[in-house]
Amino acid sequence: MIDPEWNEAVKQSARLGAFDVAVGYGSVWFTCVDGNYLARCDLGENTCEQIDVGNAPAGVAVGENSVWVANSDDGTISRIDIEINEVVEDIYIGCSGLFDVLVTEGAVWVTTFTGNCVYRIDPQTNQVEGEAIRVGASPVRLTFGDNSVWVSNSDDNAISEINIETNQVVQTIQVGNNPFGIAFGKSAVWVANRMDGTVSVIDSRTKALIYTIDIPGDPIDIAFGEGSIWVLWVDENYRAKVSRIDS
Repeated sequence: MIDPEWNEAVKQSARLGAFDVAVGYGSVWFTCVDGNYLARCDLGENTCEQIDVGNAPAGVAVGENSVWVANSDDGTISRIDIEINEVVEDIYIGCSGLFDVLVTEGAVWVTTFTGNCVYRIDPQTNQVEGEAIRVGASPVRLTFGDNSVWVSNSDDNAISEINIETNQVVQTIQVGNNPFGIAFGKSAVWVANRMDGTVSVIDSRTKALIYTIDIPGDPIDIAFGEGSIWVLWVDENYRAKVSRIDS
């Protein structure tokens, strides 16, 4: 955990095989792929609890009074009730290779790395809504902004924009080499390109590339918060580091 005022790590938590993290409902949530569980760490009490989910849990997101976990090998989404810390629904998507999950108002979205699709789930019915949305090759991360869902397609060197009213891809935008992490902030889409050490900044209104920002190593994820962009990257000695970009 990083204090944005001092730009210093103030708390650490080691989790075996930790894959993804989300924050919400007074807790930090980690998917742990090696143990097939979700860890809930209470920010107030500094306690952690394990919740069994499906096989190879990957992405995690919070919203709709629940926590949602994409189980890559099962092809399911686990819905966790935050009051009882238990899975209350396993939603079958229909294919393996699930990767990331995103919650927007009235919808849950999941990428399928092997299926080149995004699926939309109705949290009221816990059912897949409509047809699979075809995007680019090997979609990984998701973010939301300007009434659209944005998808990083890691093997296409591009991102897809999905209109949430029509559930259709309305724009495909070229970025850097092997885009992975994606975030929205300050009316822009920020994309971490793993193989060329850059972050692409896309104007969400004009769809134009505004900047390309060099990163000292290989950027693997990105997030927006406290008015800044935070980039997680790995140096030549495989040490993880974080850079802060004022947006």
